[in-house]
Amino acid sequence: MDHVGNKQTTQGFFDLFAFFHNVRVLRVGPKAGTSHLAAVGVDVQSLFGSNDPYIILGFPPTFKTVMSIRDYKKVSSQLQGQLAA
Repeated sequence: MDHVGNKQTTQGFFDLFAFFHNVRVLRVGPKAGTSHLAAVGVDVQSLFGSNDPYIILGFPPTFKTVMSIRDYKKVSSQLQGQLAA
């Protein structure tokens, strides 16, 4: 792991990495749907005002722009039915 100990790696990077690792919501595994902090009993929502690590860091809120394939097929079949009628 030579890249971790080089001169460009700063303490700020390590702090950001630790923050994101602990606040992000896990997608798989036994603790899926919670963050590491929430899994040990820390209420992230009341502590930071949001569950989203990007909002906590100051980025604007994200919107659901990605549509699942199942939803896309449902919408496209409805549109095709409307066009055929």
